[in-house]
Amino acid sequence: MVAAQFITSFFDFSGDPPNPPNDIKGRAILVWLRERCAHRATLSAPESGEDWGWICAADNAGQRYMIGASAEPDEAGYACTVQVEKMRSMTDRMFGRNKMDADDPVAQAVLAALRGEPALGPIDV
Repeated sequence: MVAAQFITSFFDFSGDPPNPPNDIKGRAILVWLRERCAHRATLSAPESGEDWGWICAADNAGQRYMIGASAEPDEAGYACTVQVEKMRSMTDRMFGRNKMDADDPVAQAVLAALRGEPALGPIDV
Protein backbone atom coordinates (compact mmCIF):
# COMPACT_ATOMS: atom_id res chain seq x y z
CA MET A 1 0.00 0.00 0.00
CA VAL A 2 1.11 3.55 -0.72
CA ALA A 3 -0.21 6.32 1.51
CA ALA A 4 0.22 10.07 1.06
CA GLN A 5 -0.62 12.70 3.67
CA PHE A 6 -0.94 16.45 3.36
CA ILE A 7 -2.71 19.43 4.90
CA THR A 8 -4.64 21.72 2.58
CA SER A 9 -7.65 23.95 2.09
CA PHE A 10 -7.62 23.30 -1.70
CA PHE A 11 -10.64 20.98 -1.80
CA ASP A 12 -14.24 22.06 -1.31
CA PHE A 13 -15.90 19.32 0.71
CA SER A 14 -19.21 21.17 1.04
CA GLY A 15 -20.61 19.20 -1.93
CA ASP A 16 -19.68 15.81 -0.49
CA PRO A 17 -22.76 13.76 0.34
CA PRO A 18 -23.05 12.53 3.89
CA ASN A 19 -20.74 9.67 4.77
CA PRO A 20 -23.14 7.17 6.40
CA PRO A 21 -20.80 5.71 9.04
CA ASN A 22 -19.52 9.16 10.17
CA ASP A 23 -18.81 12.66 8.92
CA ILE A 24 -15.30 12.09 7.52
CA LYS A 25 -14.84 13.92 4.21
CA GLY A 26 -12.76 12.79 1.24
CA ARG A 27 -15.03 12.22 -1.75
CA ALA A 28 -13.92 15.50 -3.39
CA ILE A 29 -10.32 14.24 -3.41
CA LEU A 30 -11.30 11.08 -5.28
CA VAL A 31 -13.38 13.04 -7.82
CA TRP A 32 -10.37 15.29 -8.43
CA LEU A 33 -7.97 12.32 -8.74
CA ARG A 34 -10.29 10.54 -11.17
CA GLU A 35 -9.86 13.34 -13.69
CA ARG A 36 -6.11 13.73 -13.19
CA CYS A 37 -5.20 10.03 -13.30
CA ALA A 38 -7.31 9.10 -16.35
CA HIS A 39 -4.19 8.77 -18.54
CA ARG A 40 -2.81 5.96 -16.34
CA ALA A 41 -5.83 4.29 -14.77
CA THR A 42 -9.60 4.15 -14.90
CA LEU A 43 -11.05 5.24 -11.57
CA SER A 44 -14.67 4.60 -10.76
CA ALA A 45 -16.83 7.27 -9.24
CA PRO A 46 -16.37 7.29 -5.46
CA GLU A 47 -18.47 4.33 -4.41
CA SER A 48 -19.22 4.70 -0.79
CA GLY A 49 -18.22 6.08 2.53
CA GLU A 50 -16.32 3.90 4.96
CA ASP A 51 -15.74 4.42 8.64
CA TRP A 52 -12.35 5.98 7.76
CA GLY A 53 -13.26 7.98 4.62
CA TRP A 54 -14.25 7.30 0.99
CA ILE A 55 -13.21 4.66 -1.57
CA CYS A 56 -13.23 4.08 -5.30
CA ALA A 57 -12.02 1.25 -7.50
CA ALA A 58 -9.32 1.68 -10.13
CA ASP A 59 -8.09 -0.43 -13.02
CA ASN A 60 -4.87 -0.41 -15.01
CA ALA A 61 -4.34 -3.06 -17.72
CA GLY A 62 -6.60 -5.50 -15.88
CA GLN A 63 -4.99 -4.97 -12.48
CA ARG A 64 -7.49 -3.78 -9.87
CA TYR A 65 -6.86 -1.28 -7.10
CA MET A 66 -8.71 0.36 -4.25
CA ILE A 67 -8.07 4.05 -3.65
CA GLY A 68 -9.19 5.61 -0.40
CA ALA A 69 -9.25 9.20 0.78
CA SER A 70 -10.07 10.90 4.02
CA ALA A 71 -10.02 14.53 5.16
CA GLU A 72 -10.49 15.75 8.69
CA PRO A 73 -10.62 19.39 9.82
CA ASP A 74 -7.31 20.87 10.91
CA GLU A 75 -6.28 24.37 11.99
CA ALA A 76 -4.69 24.94 8.56
CA GLY A 77 -7.52 23.40 6.49
CA TYR A 78 -7.95 19.64 6.25
CA ALA A 79 -5.55 16.85 7.16
CA CYS A 80 -5.87 14.53 4.16
CA THR A 81 -4.76 10.96 3.51
CA VAL A 82 -4.86 9.15 0.17
CA GLN A 83 -4.18 5.41 0.06
CA VAL A 84 -3.61 3.17 -2.96
CA GLU A 85 -3.94 -0.58 -2.44
CA LYS A 86 -3.25 -3.14 -5.16
CA MET A 87 -5.81 -5.94 -5.08
CA ARG A 88 -4.20 -9.39 -5.14
CA SER A 89 -5.65 -12.88 -5.30
CA MET A 90 -5.26 -15.27 -2.39
CA THR A 91 -2.78 -17.28 -4.47
CA ASP A 92 -0.72 -14.16 -5.16
CA ARG A 93 -0.68 -13.40 -1.46
CA MET A 94 0.27 -16.96 -0.52
CA PHE A 95 3.17 -17.08 -2.96
CA GLY A 96 4.26 -13.46 -2.59
CA ARG A 97 3.47 -12.57 -6.20
CA ASN A 98 2.18 -9.38 -7.81
CA LYS A 99 3.23 -7.17 -4.90
CA MET A 100 2.89 -3.44 -5.09
CA ASP A 101 6.24 -1.71 -5.45
CA ALA A 102 7.55 1.83 -5.71
CA ASP A 103 7.22 1.80 -9.51
CA ASP A 104 3.56 0.81 -9.55
CA PRO A 105 1.89 2.85 -12.35
CA VAL A 106 -1.31 3.67 -10.47
CA ALA A 107 0.50 4.68 -7.28
CA GLN A 108 2.87 6.80 -9.36
CA ALA A 109 -0.05 8.45 -11.20
CA VAL A 110 -1.77 9.31 -7.91
CA LEU A 111 1.43 10.65 -6.35
CA ALA A 112 2.25 12.66 -9.51
CA ALA A 113 -1.23 14.22 -9.47
CA LEU A 114 -0.91 15.16 -5.80
CA ARG A 115 2.64 16.49 -6.14
CA GLY A 116 1.70 18.36 -9.32
CA GLU A 117 -0.82 20.57 -7.54
CA PRO A 118 1.14 23.29 -5.69
CA ALA A 119 -1.91 24.29 -3.62
CA LEU A 120 -1.74 20.96 -1.78
CA GLY A 121 1.56 21.84 -0.14
CA PRO A 122 4.11 19.22 0.93
CA ILE A 123 3.09 15.59 0.34
CA ASP A 124 4.38 13.06 2.87
CA VAL A 125 4.59 9.47 1.63
